[in-house]
Amino acid sequence: MIQRQFSRILIFFQNNYLIIIILSIGILFRLISLSSHPSGFHNDEVSFFINAQSILATGMDEDGNSIPLYLSSFIDTKPTLYSYLQIPFIKIFSNEILASRMPAFIFGIVSLFILYLIVKDIINKKVATIFLLFLVISPWHIIVSRGTQEVIMSFTFQLLAIYSLLKITKYRKFTILYFVIFTTSILLSMYSYHSAKVFLPLFSIVILFLYLKREKKNIKYFFTIISVVIISLFITINLGGVQRARTVNIFSDPGTQLILNEQITTATNSTNPLLIRVFHNKVVNYSVLFTKQYMEYFSADFLFFSGGEPKRYSVPFQGLFYLIQLPLLIIGSIVFFTKEKDKKCISFVIGWALISPLAGALTIYEVPSIIRIFPLIVPLLIFLVYGLSYIFFMKSHIMRLSLLGIFIVGLVFNILFFMHTYFIQQPNYHPWYRNYAEQQLANTIQNMESKYEKVMISGAGDIYIYFALNHLVSLQQLQESKDSKRSENFSLGKYIFIRTGCVIGKEEGVLYVVQITCKRILDNPEYISVGTVGYKDNARVYELLEFNKSERTQVIHSY
Repeated sequence: MIQRQFSRILIFFQNNYLIIIILSIGILFRLISLSSHPSGFHNDEVSFFINAQSILATGMDEDGNSIPLYLSSFIDTKPTLYSYLQIPFIKIFSNEILASRMPAFIFGIVSLFILYLIVKDIINKKVATIFLLFLVISPWHIIVSRGTQEVIMSFTFQLLAIYSLLKITKYRKFTILYFVIFTTSILLSMYSYHSAKVFLPLFSIVILFLYLKREKKNIKYFFTIISVVIISLFITINLGGVQRARTVNIFSDPGTQLILNEQITTATNSTNPLLIRVFHNKVVNYSVLFTKQYMEYFSADFLFFSGGEPKRYSVPFQGLFYLIQLPLLIIGSIVFFTKEKDKKCISFVIGWALISPLAGALTIYEVPSIIRIFPLIVPLLIFLVYGLSYIFFMKSHIMRLSLLGIFIVGLVFNILFFMHTYFIQQPNYHPWYRNYAEQQLANTIQNMESKYEKVMISGAGDIYIYFALNHLVSLQQLQESKDSKRSENFSLGKYIFIRTGCVIGKEEGVLYVVQITCKRILDNPEYISVGTVGYKDNARVYELLEFNKSERTQVIHSY
């Protein structure tokens, strides 16, 4: 029995050794120094982690809600699933950042394998193998897989939904197993991230029309799948978590309305009112804004140079793809359209490419976004594979070897450059996007808080979450302050948080924390500095002050 099982394992390895090696490289790229890179522990990461700790310890989130489906985060609600998945790793790892990021790492690795299976099903194994290699070394996929991020979780569930739907439609495997996988995956994907609510319903329809045969017996499967999609969309919208979508959609952008008002005002005295209505209206202006943002996702600047938003996931001087891949992308897109004989495959890939940017084009915050349109990575990498195949099948042996040599050397250089910028430069590049100073402030105060009766932090924003991370604020205090945490000024134990402005008092035994922009306070001789907190390059962010007078007063001065 044991010998038979060993033989099966050996046969599997012999048939798939290249895939295993490539996936092993993917694990290495995504696991090495995971606890320290990306540097810092930005507030979304800390929020997920603190809530995971709270649920593990008390069964409630930081707001005191029992077994919640959504977390009341800083500016929007977030699905709690990621926090639940962090709980086992909190028990396993003592390193908080590593425990926080492990679910994203695992989802990233799983997504690699599922994508390999999808590409193998719609094209062939050779293309899927090269595709997997490009995906494994992709800066875009590496960046998203290494941070605490619900996007990679949602993306992996999207892939499971697509893979199971392909089995149902293309390969006629109408089994309960694949229907359960599809239903569960599409529900979890839409629940995990808002952009899936746009991408998955539309792309599911594309797959149905491409691969489900127009036969009377298949009508029930068509309507069953459509019903699953609609019900999942309805459930995830009504469960909650749509506040973010309401505030960042393009129709909530006041700038577009201001431009429209200006157009109407400047044209009123010299243009026929009918023409003003035709040319200057919401339909035209919002359509222009949508088209502009949609096309931006296919621009060379976004894909190969700037890397887009949010900046906390950006790598300095690095795009989402390697610059050496730009010619392959151009050539490959042409080759794919002209040489690929399977029209359904073309429609599948093009449908994926055209639908992916829709969610990003419909929003105004952090645009262009590398996470809202993350599924776009798939069709673009497929084009890259076709571009490489064009070189492989060149008739001129010398030309083929020369171009392959240039590409390999250029790719190795680009990979090394990416690793250099990610591991060496990124920790010191725009560290404020990853809340480095706030994390250091909590660490500094932890070492000196016993000397003070109270600590007052001005311009604190949502810094309280780092005080909870350092156990300066207890989980019970967080849960009891559900409503006050959203207010402008609030207290958690001995800590007083003032979200904005420069506020200070004249009390002894109090540590006052102000930002360096509070010049009038810093120049006041009544206060002495007892510490400074800043970035790794010694740029100051916070000044720690004491009142330097013997008299005590409760007067609070605002500047």
